[in-house]
Amino acid sequence: MASLSGTLTYRRYRVIGKPPGDFKERYGKELARHAFREVDSTIDKLRSAGWVTIHHLFDTDFSSPDKFLFNQYIRLVLRIDRLTIPTKLFSAYYTRTAEAYLAEHPEVKRISRSLEETLKRKVREEIIRKGLLPSTQAYELVWNLDSGRLFFFTTSKQANEEMIECFQQTFGLSLRFAHPLLLAYEFTEDASFAEAIEGLEPVVFSHPEN
Repeated sequence: MASLSGTLTYRRYRVIGKPPGDFKERYGKELARHAFREVDSTIDKLRSAGWVTIHHLFDTDFSSPDKFLFNQYIRLVLRIDRLTIPTKLFSAYYTRTAEAYLAEHPEVKRISRSLEETLKRKVREEIIRKGLLPSTQAYELVWNLDSGRLFFFTTSKQANEEMIECFQQTFGLSLRFAHPLLLAYEFTEDASFAEAIEGLEPVVFSHPEN
């Protein structure tokens, strides 16, 4: 995982609010509710996101706190799977399926919108059954319960948006992006320093060559 492998590309957040007193039991249940589920093509679900443990991408057992709690840290992995069918491949399969349907049903002169959706769903399932595997992405999250600081180990905008939504649904708490100014305030309680920060002006450290 990122925090163990030395890959320290991340975004930092401040968790707004505190965990409840029974957070171990409650969070275990909520993590189980929002754990990763396999992509299900039968319900047009070609994308899936949810929590797994840091131990293994297939481990979604959060029944014990030691699966997600390490001292004062909650550590999780957000797994995001996507099934992407190449456009040309899908088009070829669909054309073949539609032509076969019309040949078997001569009374049908044209394919309606609802029939088209039905045939496309059939084609999608057929392609997936042939062994199409989803692309998998996994991003580690570390939350310090004492300080309220949270690290999410990717700068991908889409992944961060997904994480924020999953986090709020799971823990019932909001996240605030820890921009540099917020971090500066956190490192001091000196009012004069805070006033000095407010008065800072942008500085250009290099000039374009003429």
